Amino acid sequence: MARLKDDYRSLTGPQKAGMFMLSLGPEQSGALFERMDD
Repeated sequence: MARLKDDYRSLTGPQKAGMFMLSLGPEQSGALFERMDD
């Protein structure tokens, strides 16, 4: 089970990016992923 992070400042860059992508929703995050390089 994943451990809960109490403070957003302790999150890593990839964790913050993941949370941002999840907050966008499927359509917007899909459009963003299409523009990204591999």
